Amino acid sequence: MHELEARYNFLNSILLPKLIDKQLIALAMVAESLGIDSEHYLFKQLPTAFANDSERSVFNWRQHQLMFKIKHFLQRMVSALSPSENYYFVEKMPLEI
Repeated sequence: MHELEARYNFLNSILLPKLIDKQLIALAMVAESLGIDSEHYLFKQLPTAFANDSERSVFNWRQHQLMFKIKHFLQRMVSALSPSENYYFVEKMPLEI
């Protein structure tokens, strides 16, 4: 099991960001579950320790770079919740069923 340390980041970057990859993924997943789709609004809701303009400016880019891991975690969560059913995530688009 990985610890929350920058050396265990999924992406390799020259400069270590203030939020490591796992923290960013957790923050993105919580924001999504709360229906927050604006990074500006999200960072207004966070404590000042997280709400740093320089981190916010790269949050969206890093989130897109880590989308492969976010989807992997979502698939594992769905499998754990109901392994015998087929469920699909539809991102931010209302669909009539």
